[in-house]
Amino acid sequence: QLTAFVSSCVSHERLRPEFDFDCLLEHAGDRQHMLEVLLRQSESDKADLEKALATGDREAMRSVSHRMVSAWSFLEADRLIDRLRNVLLDETAEDRIVRDEVERLVYATACLIEDVRTLIGMEK
Repeated sequence: QLTAFVSSCVSHERLRPEFDFDCLLEHAGDRQHMLEVLLRQSESDKADLEKALATGDREAMRSVSHRMVSAWSFLEADRLIDRLRNVLLDETAEDRIVRDEVERLVYATACLIEDVRTLIGMEK
């Protein structure tokens, strides 16, 4: 039973996140431009998270995740960031837990980048 429970938890961690672009693009006059801005920012966020992960810089992790909240809330995906932000609020959180949460958010950001690139291609 324990193995099944742990397996179910681990398998849920790498499920591909879904993003809802409707709210973000609903009132965008230039959808293409909005998507390109989101793409650039997401690429920057991902690179900054990876750098913070490599150095173990929790303050940088806090800063990047805070910066991401606004756009991700429009995508109805801010819950994906909340887990990391909650772990980072706990000064006693083990490095392994922080690393796992950052890696999960890096993966989600990579998925977002892929989705945005697909949408940009469809807009052309």
